[in-house]
Amino acid sequence: MRIELSPEEVVEIAVRFEEMGEKFYRGKAEILPQDAREIFLHLAEEEIKHKETFQKLLKTLSPSRESLPDTYIGFLKSFVDRLIFPGGKLNLELPQVKDTISALEFAIRRELESILYYQEIKPFISSKHHSTLDWIINEEKRHFEILSKLKEKEENK
Repeated sequence: MRIELSPEEVVEIAVRFEEMGEKFYRGKAEILPQDAREIFLHLAEEEIKHKETFQKLLKTLSPSRESLPDTYIGFLKSFVDRLIFPGGKLNLELPQVKDTISALEFAIRRELESILYYQEIKPFISSKHHSTLDWIINEEKRHFEILSKLKEKEENK
């Protein structure tokens, strides 16, 4: 069986990832010490920029539907369902984020998962937009590096 998925749908999911990331970083900044708070607020602003980039990309996509194996669509949907619940709520791990280390671990996982998702959606996006997607992937990798260094610093206190 084959299922249809539009490039618009996969990019709309990316917009939701960025919205959730911004909300998470802003919301958890409150519980963090000053240096981590500043980094989380900076990352929240970057998530807004990524969302805006994806929204611009959405406007340029040609309406089309790709016929894909249902197993691949199942993978993408399961991947997204693991992170996104009705109403745009973050997954069930979020209530466990109560201190700096757990906030950093959660953020690091989300950055890795967004990188994976963005790499997986690349085939759905016209090659003329690959440089935009590559830019966002590199930004997420940079976020991962920033968060990893901050976590290491916190663990060594």
